[in-house]
Amino acid sequence: KAECVKKLREDFVQESLPKFMEFFTRKLQATGAFFCGDKPTIADLQILAQLRYFTKGVADHVPADCLSPFPVIMDWMKKMYQIPQIKAWYKLGDGGY
Repeated sequence: KAECVKKLREDFVQESLPKFMEFFTRKLQATGAFFCGDKPTIADLQILAQLRYFTKGVADHVPADCLSPFPVIMDWMKKMYQIPQIKAWYKLGDGGY
């Protein structure tokens, strides 16, 4: 089972994740701010929670830097973390994440 999980997650990081991040990048570039326009919505909150999980380094075989090749996504995450309510929810310091 462990080898199967490893292969699935490594394949996800190499094949599926880039496709999703490219789609998300295009969405963010089209709106210029958030996924559904100029203000954050529940869509942004849902996506942030999932992407944050990937960057925490807690998912086996998913490197914490897996989103670093996607600067638009990383910038959006930083912007989300600067929203006072989100910053407080995640108990973030000034450095974010």
